[in-house]
Amino acid sequence: MPQLLLLGAGASYGSESDKSLVPPLSVSLFDELMKFEPALWKQIPKDVADQFSRDFEQGWLALAEKMPGMQTHAQRSMAGFFFRFGPTKDSLYRKLARRIEKAKWPGALATLNYERMLHLALHSSGVPTFCGPRPNSFSGIELCLPHGCCHVFCDSVTGSAAAITMDGRAVNTNGPVIAVDEPREFWLRIRTQAFPLVMSYFEPSKFTTSGDNFIQEQRSRLQQLIVDADKIAVIGVSVRDQDAHIWNSLAHATAPIYYCSGKSSKAAFEMWAERNRLAASGDIVSEQYWVDDFDSVAKHLEL
Repeated sequence: MPQLLLLGAGASYGSESDKSLVPPLSVSLFDELMKFEPALWKQIPKDVADQFSRDFEQGWLALAEKMPGMQTHAQRSMAGFFFRFGPTKDSLYRKLARRIEKAKWPGALATLNYERMLHLALHSSGVPTFCGPRPNSFSGIELCLPHGCCHVFCDSVTGSAAAITMDGRAVNTNGPVIAVDEPREFWLRIRTQAFPLVMSYFEPSKFTTSGDNFIQEQRSRLQQLIVDADKIAVIGVSVRDQDAHIWNSLAHATAPIYYCSGKSSKAAFEMWAERNRLAASGDIVSEQYWVDDFDSVAKHLEL
């Protein structure tokens, strides 16, 4: 049985010592988006902006209620914001990728993050990736994207950004998806296409407009990876009961979980586990961050 490493925002934030090189945590995300594209984000009324600053997920719900047509524009802007981030040579993601390549690790990776830092680190280390069950004769590693990613587009439906306005939560598209890493093509698509990226909205239900079939397949795949794993590590993921596609499966996992997300998150995980984690024993709950616990996490995953 394979191992599974599940990564959240805290993993990316902790992957570099220089925090200007990584995406901000949700508490600072709105302010950074304002700096990135002020002409767009300053259109948001002050009461909604204040809600974003207090709680980004609740801010998105307020935006959906007051300015439903703004969601797809905001989502494309967020994709552009996250697309710019990549790992340095000293990144923990690069260190992880080197370990994976050296060990020919048979496990799987899942990331809840919108940016491409893990994806880029793997490819720069010569580790090809795929989504879904392993293709025949493929030697890479599975990368599961249950919330999508900033460079993934749905190719089945297109439309001009200047000609189409929509309520993002009233529309779903399905069909084939494509990952676009070439910057010129990416920015052309962002500026000209009306439909947002294959990314779940950063709100409690994680609603998805584009490529909903891909997202649902990836969430089902994550649940299967959790079921099949003999060891699991969860790095930088906050306990959120509303994210049932993550936490319901983890609650019933028989594999021991190594949870690493800092001291305050340790307490939240332990409270969650006491209520829900009845299927297994042997969990390790660290109060350290990933940078301090990297080797211990790697040992747990046999890396």
